[in-house]
Amino acid sequence: MLLERARAGFAGLTVAQAVQDAALTRLERWLADPTAAETFPVIHALADAGRWELLLDSFYQIIPFGTGGRRGPVGIGPNRINPWTLGTSIQGHCVYLRQRFGEGPLSVVIAYDVRRYLDSRGQSPAGVPNPVLGLSSRDFAEQAAGIYAANGVTARILARDSGTYLSTPELSFGIRMYGAQGGLNVSASHNPPDDNGAKVY
Repeated sequence: MLLERARAGFAGLTVAQAVQDAALTRLERWLADPTAAETFPVIHALADAGRWELLLDSFYQIIPFGTGGRRGPVGIGPNRINPWTLGTSIQGHCVYLRQRFGEGPLSVVIAYDVRRYLDSRGQSPAGVPNPVLGLSSRDFAEQAAGIYAANGVTARILARDSGTYLSTPELSFGIRMYGAQGGLNVSASHNPPDDNGAKVY
């Protein structure tokens, strides 16, 4: 069973028992979630390869909300940027906007940069379908737009064929120009190329 193998693998690492336990708990929850099923082959392949440090780091915490949002490596697990962690960030932003501005009409402006996850660090197991491989900032921005829309928040985003991007200052200007209540920038700023993030306004 994968969890027992992970328990033994984590035990061989020089990390506190509390960190190992947290990673096991989150890994168990992840594996019990049918919406994450397309990630299971990646997790099994990492376990088969004995990549326990990577698995522990991917699951020991939920990627923290730092200055303006979340950013970090793209990958599988709650301590990585992926459709699941980005989705929770956007849902939280929707809840905040409703609390802050009430039940009236709400809108956001979405910007994104040129990032695309190409696994330059070699974290993905070879020959295993990886649902985050190739995801771009535009892909994350479109996912976010759908979550905003599902919450009754109008999302303004550049047309896919526009061939252009919005910088952070342009996003700030756009929020004011459209009278929006918030904004989102899908970017990891100065982080390495395999990182991404969601900064909310």
